Amino acid sequence: MKLPRQLPSLTSALLIIVVVLTSLVLVVGRDVSHRLTLAVCTDTGECGAFPQSPPVCQYHGRDRAVARASFAFAQQQPAETARLVQYGDDSASVVVTTEPDVAEVYTFQRWENAQRWVLDHSSALGDVANAAAGPTGQPVRDGYLQMLQLLQLDHQAAITPESTVRNITDPAGEGSAGAVHTDDQGAVTKLSVIIPDGSATPELRGLMDELGMWGFFSYTVELGADLAPRRLKFEGPAVADWSLDQLRSSHEYITAVARPEEAPNPQTSPETPSILRSYALDLTRTANEALYREIFAMESVGGAAAPLLTAEDRLSHGERRELYTGIADRIRTDAVLVETGHRIIGSGDVTHDLLSETAQGLVLRDAPVQGPSTRLVDARTADLSIASSRFEPLLTCEVEPDSEGDSS
Repeated sequence: MKLPRQLPSLTSALLIIVVVLTSLVLVVGRDVSHRLTLAVCTDTGECGAFPQSPPVCQYHGRDRAVARASFAFAQQQPAETARLVQYGDDSASVVVTTEPDVAEVYTFQRWENAQRWVLDHSSALGDVANAAAGPTGQPVRDGYLQMLQLLQLDHQAAITPESTVRNITDPAGEGSAGAVHTDDQGAVTKLSVIIPDGSATPELRGLMDELGMWGFFSYTVELGADLAPRRLKFEGPAVADWSLDQLRSSHEYITAVARPEEAPNPQTSPETPSILRSYALDLTRTANEALYREIFAMESVGGAAAPLLTAEDRLSHGERRELYTGIADRIRTDAVLVETGHRIIGSGDVTHDLLSETAQGLVLRDAPVQGPSTRLVDARTADLSIASSRFEPLLTCEVEPDSEGDSS
């Protein structure tokens, strides 16, 4: 910290006291500023609420670990160009839109740090804090941040984005959409693709029926160094009248489904939350990696190499049927199944279109999309590599009965 060359005539003891008190006030001031802004946000509703993370049952198992790190407990837009996503393992990400179809993703191990970073860097939330403080010669937030920088206490400003994410159109045929993540070297680290039901082939619709999905089918591939595959997820809105027993019943081949494009959505009634069903495969396991190599091809996406599912437009009906049967077999053998229910915040009437939009926003939660704000209200998991596994709730800490004939 640099002090001016010429100082008022103060004793050394008084000068030390002033410096110490100033530092204490500024450190405490950061927390006070956050608390003030949060209080005003909550009372006025102008920038959303910042919820605590949910209580998660402390059962052990890989399904619990996958679920906690992947489900979005809450997602909201506290500022005009930023979306805050809180995860079940207490981590969080902040998605800052820099261009209409481009965003930067900042990750935090603790959701509290993500909230504070948003408060420190959002001019919109700064306006809320300034209004709460009343008329002053200098805006409270600006002066507060300037003094932090002078004393080199503004360590949060050093955070750099983990990835840049871009929206992509028609990556898997007409009507499909998605997002591609790249690191600071331009290498792809994650790709998500959504294929609407109306654009899917009958064979893909058959796979959706096997997995208990409706509305759209999505896949997400997570990549490590040198494009090494790490994880593959298949997700979609959940059909209510479905059970694990249906998935586990053996079929020689999936059944092609020529579903009418305008068929009503059987997922839920408009009064219930948006339910998302997700299957995750660990691609560091040999059999799962072999499946990945068989069904994905490296293609150019936005100028970078990325894995795309090419079966929809490059294979015959029989070849697709066989390939999707193989996917269903690997899922029922080794996937982690996570099912989450999400309440839509401040949406008014909940329509089927809004439920579909919400589900897509949950899949593309770290992309520059304008999905509704949500809160997790229910979650359950199952490790399908264990033959006798059943759904276990993630929030209520009560194991569900073996009989699953009702719904899932």
